[in-house]
Formats: sequence, structure tokens, C-alpha cells
Amino acid sequence: MAFVRANFARVTSSANTSAPTVWSYNATADTQAAVVAADYFLDAINEIQVGDLLMYVSDSNAKYGTAMCNANTGTAIDFTDATVGTVTDAG
Repeated sequence: MAFVRANFARVTSSANTSAPTVWSYNATADTQAAVVAADYFLDAINEIQVGDLLMYVSDSNAKYGTAMCNANTGTAIDFTDATVGTVTDAG
């Protein structure tokens, strides 16, 4: 699949500060590897800055993770490999 703009939202803003912006994304059926792959977020390239953080769910809500934007040239964008968790519920 591909990036879905409707599933992407700003959680915090770094307006007038040097703090990173935190983003939230529901990747629906995409894998975590797809989400952090180079250029997955091309449609949001003008909003995301190097150092911004991404919290996401993926794999049909079976996994979640956090990654950091480590490259944004204005024409290409990339995130670090993610810190990944697997969703479980013992209750």
C-alpha cells in the first residue's frame, strides 16, 4: 500500500522552538518495514523535518513503533529503523 494522508496527524508542534514535532500514523495493513522505508512519506515531505518523531501502528494494528526522520532533502525523505512493539492482550 501507500501513505494515506487521512491517517497522518501532528501530535505536538514545534512552532517557535527547536523541539521535534511528534507525528502519529495508522499504517493500516502496511508493514513497519514499509512505513520506515525511504520515501514512504513523500506526500508529507514539506511538513516533516529531520529530527521529528513518528509514532505509528502497522500490520493491521498488530504492531506499533517509533522512528525518527533522519533525512529530508526536499525531494527524498527517510526515517530510522523503528523501535517496534507487538500488540498483545492477555485479558
